[in-house]
Amino acid sequence: MLLRVAIIFLLSLKAQWLLAFSPTADTVFKNTVSDLLEFDFSSANNQTRMQKLEEPKDPSGYLFEAVGIWWQKTTQPLERSLDAQMEALFFEDIDQAVKLSKKEFRHKNTSLSAQAYFTAGMAVGLKGLWYLESGNKKKAFKFAHKAQRYL
Repeated sequence: MLLRVAIIFLLSLKAQWLLAFSPTADTVFKNTVSDLLEFDFSSANNQTRMQKLEEPKDPSGYLFEAVGIWWQKTTQPLERSLDAQMEALFFEDIDQAVKLSKKEFRHKNTSLSAQAYFTAGMAVGLKGLWYLESGNKKKAFKFAHKAQRYL
């Protein structure tokens, strides 16, 4: 529980510095966090999908969608299992966020490079949380350790 609170707090900080690879990402991020805290999953999903469609090379849209899927899974204890399509989308989003972030690791703009490392670390760490919530402690530890390399 404390870990979830810490993640939401971290994600609620200045999104522009942390994750905004693009001008619209900041607004989408703030709206998505607000929707997730109100448990309005359909609105959050719609916003993140639009972000991905408008800016497919921006890793933050993929991370935002993965956060939404993870949040939905962890906050609905009676509906712990998402359908296979949503679970597959979560893992695709994580992989795509890391892949796109890695392309920016050596960017001349050090701020953008730092954002890329942060986004990759958050994505991999979120994957570890998914496995922890699913009871797979071995995989959770593996991805938590991997996330530390980026953060």
